[in-house]
Amino acid sequence: MHLNEEPPVEYSYGTIDLNAEPNADVGFDSQASYGFVYDDSKQSNPEEAYEEKPADSNINWETKEEFMSEEALVGWVKSRALDNGYIVIKRRTKKSKTTGSVIKFWLMCDRGGEHNSIAILRRSGSKKIGVVGPTVGLSHMKLGYMATSMDIGLNGPKRGELDRMAVWLYNEVHESWKLQVINDNHNHEPTQKLEGHPYVRRFTQEEKDMVENLTERHMDPRNILSSIKKHNPANVSISRDVYNLQQKIKNKKKFGDTPMQVLENVLHSQRYIYYTYEDPETNIVEDIFFCQPKSNCWWRAFPHVLMMDATYKTNQYKLPFIQIVGVTSTHQTFSIAHAFVSKEREKNYVWVLEMAKSMLNKCMEPRVIITDRDLAIMSACRKVYPEAAKYLCRWHIDENIAKHCKASFSDADWKKFKDLSKTTKK
Repeated sequence: MHLNEEPPVEYSYGTIDLNAEPNADVGFDSQASYGFVYDDSKQSNPEEAYEEKPADSNINWETKEEFMSEEALVGWVKSRALDNGYIVIKRRTKKSKTTGSVIKFWLMCDRGGEHNSIAILRRSGSKKIGVVGPTVGLSHMKLGYMATSMDIGLNGPKRGELDRMAVWLYNEVHESWKLQVINDNHNHEPTQKLEGHPYVRRFTQEEKDMVENLTERHMDPRNILSSIKKHNPANVSISRDVYNLQQKIKNKKKFGDTPMQVLENVLHSQRYIYYTYEDPETNIVEDIFFCQPKSNCWWRAFPHVLMMDATYKTNQYKLPFIQIVGVTSTHQTFSIAHAFVSKEREKNYVWVLEMAKSMLNKCMEPRVIITDRDLAIMSACRKVYPEAAKYLCRWHIDENIAKHCKASFSDADWKKFKDLSKTTKK
């Protein structure tokens, strides 16, 4: 009966006489018979409570068609709404406890509802424009539900009344869905341009298959997007949509496996050279070192310079990620190897450097090693490559100077200082 819905007005609850006759003077006896007394002294004109007036969507929802599936019905509604500048999304569904089939479902405007604030001080945007009271999500569609006098109230609309846009009825005899419209008002004007809307940026199933196939061929997301737009000029997706879809595909493929199992499967299938270090007591993998086969060839050809840097817990696994880079004779950089380590300690870095050293098979070792001022990395380099010259990375030096000193300069003086610094380095 939806008696738990919060009304926009205040009611006083008196003693309920179960033997009393319904009040014949009240227009809707269903609430009066339960002892509800409406207090109009605390309620102003209901029309004045709305901050925004409902806007007629002017969408013709009349149809005698019986839809044979839920998907067909939802698709028809979404297409009709989209043609008129509105986006309809599915809110939730309810299934039968006995058969498990869907007996009702709710659709609503994508801009319906209220933005739920969170208890932190930060600025955030939301497309939710529903206001407190009966105007929340005016285009909300309730499916498989009929409005009654109990829900409308005695004197004015209750919260949620204007949310009902349409009712979907399931015909159990013919196994079809029918549409009955109750209210199709919106509290906002239709959208004139939908190019940037997430709904119209969705991929079709054919485009999803294309993204999956091109991802397996190691094509960049921007090139994948170009291929999709070339195949379908009407597509308005962006690169971020390709990234998100790729992540969904990856998550689907690695379902049931641990991150370590997924990584090891990839390294094995791609024929990477990789080593792992396990704790002797627990047999748990703590460090993993891996190198692409072509990188191994480049490392043997150009072992003269080694650059090493560790990004501290900036990945989704919250582990230090180590990058080892080399330099060719034409001053071009290339990746030698990568590693995940469990701790930011000297022994972990020593193990990584020893793995890189073992790939050279006792050939010429690096003569120059460049790192940032990480004491653990610097100490590990001295132990593994004692004869190599050690230098600090100039880029890290510039970043530290900017971080600690830029605030003391004006913009003009800082520019002069940077120019002078470049001249001195040269």
